[in-house]
Amino acid sequence: MTGRRLCFVITNDISTVFYRGYLSYLRERGWHVTIISRDTGKLTALGEAEGVDIVDVDMVRDPSPIRDLRSLLQLTRAIRRVRPDVLVFSTPKASLLASVAGWLLRVPVRIYHILGLRYETESGMRRRVFRALEKTAAGLATETLAVSHSLAELVRAERLTSRVVVLGEGSPFGTDLRRFSREATDIPTMDAETADFLAGQGDAFRLLFVGRITADKGVGDLLDALALVAERGIEVATVIVGPGEDDGLERRIDEFVVDHGVHRVGAVSDPRVYMRAVDILCLPTLREGFGQVIVEAAGLEVPTITTEATGARDVVLDGETGLIVPVQDGVALAAAIERAAGQREQVRAWGQAARARAEEYYSTDRVWRQYADHFEVLLGSGGDRAGA
Repeated sequence: MTGRRLCFVITNDISTVFYRGYLSYLRERGWHVTIISRDTGKLTALGEAEGVDIVDVDMVRDPSPIRDLRSLLQLTRAIRRVRPDVLVFSTPKASLLASVAGWLLRVPVRIYHILGLRYETESGMRRRVFRALEKTAAGLATETLAVSHSLAELVRAERLTSRVVVLGEGSPFGTDLRRFSREATDIPTMDAETADFLAGQGDAFRLLFVGRITADKGVGDLLDALALVAERGIEVATVIVGPGEDDGLERRIDEFVVDHGVHRVGAVSDPRVYMRAVDILCLPTLREGFGQVIVEAAGLEVPTITTEATGARDVVLDGETGLIVPVQDGVALAAAIERAAGQREQVRAWGQAARARAEEYYSTDRVWRQYADHFEVLLGSGGDRAGA
């Protein structure tokens, strides 16, 4: 049991927050765990906290042929030293490099843990290039493990690979529903500006967006919908939380702050205090791998209005745990917000149902066990079905 070796490869240590608890769980299940990534200090801290080995390999997100070749050589040497029985790679650059290295070294089980398709909303040459990279990573893996059923459907439709599976109802790492709970005792205090904003909104329906401020997250569609809702005389107090990545959208948000009861909060490390303070989450996304923020809000009994996009539609049951609208449809989104604002008791019931569904399918206890069981089954079956 203690001789099994499991190795994760990710591009940089920004993503390591999702591995907290998961790595030590796998270690307790009898795996010797190594994580390989570019380390800015977070990787070392994670390794010490989880009791696993770490290896620092320089990788960059953007294309850089010389650096990428150097990274491939470093990564190949690192994987050869680790000699994993199971190699799991995710995030685009790490997946491309690790799939090549793992194939060259004939690692028995090579899993592409696909968290989403970046090229889904791209077009032209960028789409063709990114699709080719995804196809390479999936083709060199012995299995592609998708984090949602709609993402797996897209992988098949795009003919990236036929070796794609989903565990249970999906989820990349599960959600800590003890932490994402109204009963959690470590939820921080809300910042004074947001508290003052909400206090001044009276009985307005409270709506929250949490995510990157980009077109792909549907922020423009949300602003269009809020303008329509305001024209209809519906009082909605909106809090927008997340890092700014689009100057044009930021300017539009600034205008709405003045005219439409919108409050802007920047990037935060813990969104729970904002989730707990609102009636509903709104994620009008164009693409996801899995709607993680939807499950986190559900843990706090907050339902979600989202879209039919890949990875989002899996997590919400329309009319039961929230509402689903077409992608890039500000009119339909406005109608959904208006419906929710007029049915607050129903919204609370949706939130309770969302919490129950999260407990049934998306807890870390359940998801971690599914992954560990799956790794053990694959290793026992002999691994490489890709035809090296």
